[in-house]
Amino acid sequence: MRPLAPILLIVLTCALTLAAVPACAQWRPLGLSGKQVARLRTHAGFLYACTDLGLFRLATDSPDTLWSAAGFEGQDVLDLAVIGPQALLAARLLSGATDTVSLHRSLDGGTSWVPFQNGFGAGSSRQARKLLATGSGTLFAASSRIERSLDAGLSWQVVQQAQIVNALEGSPANPDLVWAGGETVIFQPYLLKSSDSGDTWKTINLSAGGDNAVDAIAAHPFDPDVVYLGMEGRVMKSEDGGTQWTTTTSPDPMLYTFGMAIRPFLPLKIYAAGASFAPDPRGVVFYQSEDAGLSWLALAYPADAGYGARNLLLTTGAVEETLYVATYNGVFRHTQGTVGVPDQPRDAITLRCRPNPFTATTVIEFWLPTLERATLRILDLQGRTVAVPWDGFAGPGPHRAQIDGRSLPAGVYFADLSTGAGNATLRLLHLR
Repeated sequence: MRPLAPILLIVLTCALTLAAVPACAQWRPLGLSGKQVARLRTHAGFLYACTDLGLFRLATDSPDTLWSAAGFEGQDVLDLAVIGPQALLAARLLSGATDTVSLHRSLDGGTSWVPFQNGFGAGSSRQARKLLATGSGTLFAASSRIERSLDAGLSWQVVQQAQIVNALEGSPANPDLVWAGGETVIFQPYLLKSSDSGDTWKTINLSAGGDNAVDAIAAHPFDPDVVYLGMEGRVMKSEDGGTQWTTTTSPDPMLYTFGMAIRPFLPLKIYAAGASFAPDPRGVVFYQSEDAGLSWLALAYPADAGYGARNLLLTTGAVEETLYVATYNGVFRHTQGTVGVPDQPRDAITLRCRPNPFTATTVIEFWLPTLERATLRILDLQGRTVAVPWDGFAGPGPHRAQIDGRSLPAGVYFADLSTGAGNATLRLLHLR
């Protein structure tokens, strides 16, 4: 049987040993210490945190860590969905047999909330566990089923009888594609797929070594057939829409992978985090893969991160990539600079493509601050090198390399620049 919560006996062990773990300069605690954070969402310039003591929000550009309460003080908030410009739907944990309203709605970005059950559910099935806003409606997973609303929650329809749903995620590449994963009552992994925004569902068979569960789902940003599942001791991957599955190199055999994220403009780069249910001094168990899950690199952990991650949220801006980590002890932020921005300072590597998208040929331009050995490769979605337009030394300043796409199939490619001073990656779109 899988544990339903972290083993509390390991907390003291982790707390005493975490101080010896070196902290990474890219990590920053964002506050909410002492709170278990189940889900992170961004909306209208705010980061929302669903915690066991209420809903909180923080301006994403705020220099401080002063969260403001956004409702449900002292209550366990499980999930949050954005269903309109200022409309939010929240699911909170029911507190007992007489508590029957799990869903609440806000029309002012979380300033005020009203009960919003609207007749869905009966008995224990009134408990909403996961929420997801799709292109054509809203979905929620309850204790034994999945329901859908086409009118922003005013009415609901049962669309699938389910078992224990731990993850409910859409596909950035296809707004009609939805995945739901979890475990059966006999602790077997459980996966559902819908290709019509949740109207109909197909059960996917998984072979994951007996007692296991799907705890996290990460869909490829461009290819709807590629999806990753975070599980106990493994990450599974399908490249054909769920028909066949392979186990990628496990980040950690002791890891319950509760959060995964894929970089939008470099889908070879994947993050995985979770909790280890054996005494583990590392706190947040955090990994990244730069080869689509074939291998994983353990990153440094923040010394005060508590004892495990529950959810990941990745945002990519013009000059910075930010990974927000929801843990059993607050929220942490991991940042690193992105490259490929034309207006970057001249002491940094830059990379751009003109034209992009392109049909026959295009020109890759890059800037180096010093004399460096540089290798510019063109990669396909599987990470295979299809061209090497530059491989040699390059002095400080601008450089150009022409790409002939007439021999390449149409699709998404990546220009990958590697130098002694750093790396840069740029997404290319080749049209016919």
